[in-house]
Amino acid sequence: MGVESGNLSACRTLLLDALGVEHRRLFGCRQTHSRVVALAEGDGRLVDADGLAGTGGAALSVTVADCLPVYLYDTVSGAFAICHSGWKGTGIAINALNIMKEHFGTKPDNVAALLGPCIQVWDYQVDYERASIFSAEFDCGNGARPLGPPVKQKYKKYFIDMQAANAAILTLAGVKNISVCKNSTFTDKRLGSFRREGKNFTKMMALIKNNKKII
Repeated sequence: MGVESGNLSACRTLLLDALGVEHRRLFGCRQTHSRVVALAEGDGRLVDADGLAGTGGAALSVTVADCLPVYLYDTVSGAFAICHSGWKGTGIAINALNIMKEHFGTKPDNVAALLGPCIQVWDYQVDYERASIFSAEFDCGNGARPLGPPVKQKYKKYFIDMQAANAAILTLAGVKNISVCKNSTFTDKRLGSFRREGKNFTKMMALIKNNKKII
């Protein structure tokens, strides 16, 4: 990716060419399910992070399959970010928002957020321990629950809702413009899913780039 353009897969090359993305401006992540967000500067490269924030002509990407891609776009400054947010990394979107504030003067009121396709809540059953950990950190109460609680119950079973958790923490941070894709990677066979496909799962690239001239 970027400076390692020789390692680009044929499918990725076709996608970038179709979108008009310069390979040298593409940033990618060596992901570990962390909450680390890196600032994308200069030519594209691989960085040790699970999220990227940048502006200008950079193209930012993460790899997902069941985990949630979170897209953030500052409609005033043109800055943007993308995050790989699994259950362990939930909260990374706030780190990305904070980097946008610090480096680009982003105000939450100006941010448009998109919660992309991921494993949907009723496809994502977990044990009580994981559900308790997730709920304790991300249940923001009735004041910030645009998609309901982050953990839901049915027939004494527990289910994680990553989109609800991210919507809650972004709302609490002041982001009002939040769009949600409801396709489930687990049931939609056009999409990659670790839970459905096993160890040979399909990896998907989530990509964000601003084609407008930045003033």
